[in-house]
Amino acid sequence: MALTISGHACEALFEVMLEQSQYVDPEDEMDVVVPYPSELGSGQVRVIELREELHLEIEYYQQYRDLVVSYEEQQNHVRVGFHLSGFHRDSLVTVCPGEYALSGSGINPEGTFNSLAIEPVREVAFYISTSHIQSFFGELPLALQPLIRPLDQISFAQTYRTTPAIQVILHQLLQCPYHGILKRRYLETKVWELLLLAVSPLLIDSEALIKPSKKLKSEEVDRIHAARKILLQRLDHPPSLMELARLVGLNDRALKQGFRACFGTTTFGYLHQYRLDQARQLLATGDLKVEEVAQQVGFSNRSYFAEAFRKKFGVNPGDYARQQRQWR
Repeated sequence: MALTISGHACEALFEVMLEQSQYVDPEDEMDVVVPYPSELGSGQVRVIELREELHLEIEYYQQYRDLVVSYEEQQNHVRVGFHLSGFHRDSLVTVCPGEYALSGSGINPEGTFNSLAIEPVREVAFYISTSHIQSFFGELPLALQPLIRPLDQISFAQTYRTTPAIQVILHQLLQCPYHGILKRRYLETKVWELLLLAVSPLLIDSEALIKPSKKLKSEEVDRIHAARKILLQRLDHPPSLMELARLVGLNDRALKQGFRACFGTTTFGYLHQYRLDQARQLLATGDLKVEEVAQQVGFSNRSYFAEAFRKKFGVNPGDYARQQRQWR
């Protein structure tokens, strides 16, 4: 049975543990390790204040039981959390191993924070103030402006797969060879590198939307979006590229090039990713068996579905379904 506590009670437990914190680096009093509360599990949280408005946390702990923390509406800073292991869910996002959560400033609505005890939690996270973000970027790109929302609006929050490039930077950060001021500068550099990589999906999505207006006529863009609509309407029996091109009044080459320009992938690739996203949603919210979900989203071969799901989300569909049922 899960342990359910209030956010205030959880904060009180960590405040007690702050009194037992220890310095990691004798040359840096802003680098401390805080023991994980013994009432909840075992482990530690390393907290490094790189600047007044830039904090880095390295968490590693094992809970005794699944944990449910109820919290009131609260204001967020920009935060990026990379999950090396462990499963978390709150009112805005669900994060699995091999994923990272990118969230912006604004409001995190009242809800619950859920953390499963099936494996240790290992996470690298950093918090940055909006003023520090704006100072770093200068004029914030349009695609990144959802990260900076007023304090009366719901925060932007999304999860993405951790790329190999991000994994390299995380490894370098965790294996930092320096102490004192060199360590702080090294870690700060790695944090900014991670931030740039973490926000790249937003920039790529923005470029995909901008490119068609420069290279394609508005009529062609409309036809390509019509092709996308047909694909999703015929999820069970999608048309071939030739048939789809005929249905929207384009030749197959124009459709192929235009679709990639608009959506950043091929028609088959888009359909494949959409099916997997639908499967994840069905596994998270329903009680269907894996075979039933696979068939419902258009996969006739369970083994192929399981392999594709694992490749995209880093977990087997059966394991993912069981994790979600524990949260319901």
